[in-house]
Amino acid sequence: MKLLANEVFCNSSIKKIINKRKKIITMIMTICVVFSSYANKNLYSDTQITLDLKNTSIIGVLDYIESKTELRFIFDSEIYDLNEKVSLSIKNKSLDETLFTLFGSKVIYQLKENLVFLKQIIDKDISAKLVISNEEYEEEIQSPVTGVIVDMDGTPLPGVNVFIK
Repeated sequence: MKLLANEVFCNSSIKKIINKRKKIITMIMTICVVFSSYANKNLYSDTQITLDLKNTSIIGVLDYIESKTELRFIFDSEIYDLNEKVSLSIKNKSLDETLFTLFGSKVIYQLKENLVFLKQIIDKDISAKLVISNEEYEEEIQSPVTGVIVDMDGTPLPGVNVFIK
């Protein structure tokens, strides 16, 4: 009889330990899922920029933005006349809006973490296809491309995708 009571006590304590471990594992997995959803988004793309500058060179504007934010601009000095004087008054605008106000559709950028790579648009056709993600400046021009990709014998190739660089 004593042996049976001991077995019941051990089984119930083992079940309690297993239930606690299940709860801990569930909590850890929930925390991982929540934090991984934040890790996928580039937090610097949401940076709000406020500035009020008069008769300042474009390079001065970029330096000012760097001093007030964690953004860092990387560019070739030949992409634009960076000594051109501008006057800007921007309040709580996104990076998209700020750079569009500063350069128009003559310069595009690519954001990697806190680095902003500025690039010159050379072809006029490309500048017409420039997509600004801000709703005020959305100028997205798209046209569908349809067709069949074939090999040298004229046999259609299944599952082939075409990407425009």
